[in-house]
Amino acid sequence: MAKVVFCLFGNLLTSLTTSKVAEKIIKEEYGIKKIGKAGFPVTICHHGLETEMFPFLLENPSKYSNIETMSTTFSHSLIGILNDADKKFQIKNGTEGNSGVFFFPDYVNPRPNIIKEKFFLYLGDQKETFNPYAQELSSNPEKHLAISFDNKIGIPIDGCRDFLNAWNKHAAIPNKKNLTFLFEKFEKICNDKEREFVIIPINFEQPYIGSVLGEKLWEIFFKELSKNRYKDNVVPLSSILEYCEKTAIKKRPPTRITVKWAFYQNQKQIFTEMNSIKMPTDSKKYYKAGIIKSIAYLADYFTSIGRRTAHLEENFPVIECQDLKGKKYKTKLKWNQDLEEICNAARKAIRTKQKFSTVLEKLDNNFLVKTFRDYSKKLSL
Repeated sequence: MAKVVFCLFGNLLTSLTTSKVAEKIIKEEYGIKKIGKAGFPVTICHHGLETEMFPFLLENPSKYSNIETMSTTFSHSLIGILNDADKKFQIKNGTEGNSGVFFFPDYVNPRPNIIKEKFFLYLGDQKETFNPYAQELSSNPEKHLAISFDNKIGIPIDGCRDFLNAWNKHAAIPNKKNLTFLFEKFEKICNDKEREFVIIPINFEQPYIGSVLGEKLWEIFFKELSKNRYKDNVVPLSSILEYCEKTAIKKRPPTRITVKWAFYQNQKQIFTEMNSIKMPTDSKKYYKAGIIKSIAYLADYFTSIGRRTAHLEENFPVIECQDLKGKKYKTKLKWNQDLEEICNAARKAIRTKQKFSTVLEKLDNNFLVKTFRDYSKKLSL
């Protein structure tokens, strides 16, 4: 029977998390207290930029023995295309977790030698996102096995798509039928005789973007899990590391292509701009410049640019949701214009050599802008 590892990947600064949604997430502190009190092992992952702006993202998990944290980069950057100096900045100033596992935001580890953790995660079941010239784990019958590469151990995320589809359905419409269906998929994973474990990656913003329940969604899920016959199959991420190391097969990790972020000419121009920036040699000045640069070139900023260039704003889906009383809501997803303006402000600060906080003063005073303004003033950016 397969063990199940729940990994909650948080990224508040995405192209879909608007300022209004972000404010609700922060008000409820992602529901971390609900998750901690439930007692089931989970692993949480947030980038260093977010843990600096919202310290509770590390402080709250530390209060609960059932919550582990993962190491990752400073920002949701496209680390695979950064120069070596920027890569080192992202690693050095990223989140330092306690699970012993490192997570790159694009799910692969193109340079294992630059991280100190022995273990890293890679995405093993989304063939369309990988370079066709790399070894395709998604078409390999051994894809669920860990890989050994450059003295590091890669742990796969795969085999859970049916569960995630059911999770999305229950999050949107939380009724008994959908909850039962969700746990049928959970039990199917537990009964998989070919796997030792399955890592289930859940979007930490899901209860606020694809649902109207917020932190209540975690409470409902873990209450139902506590009654399930396979509840003991849920284990911490750290508990599978020894097995992964013993069974890892030698194979290079796949390399994710950057078409999503660099398909259009305007995206490519910004990439060129990013890598041509002359950074200060003084370590303290480099640190501040590195933060602004990390904000200026977030991966989801490029995603928004691509969607806008392709005129895809009308193609965003409308999500039909219900609350626990059956009241219906319709939410049309849209890109985060607030985040795009913040990233543009950071680019402008770099180009014009103005203070980042000064440029932000000219933007609307919504939750995200105010958060970045306060953060930039605190660090004198």
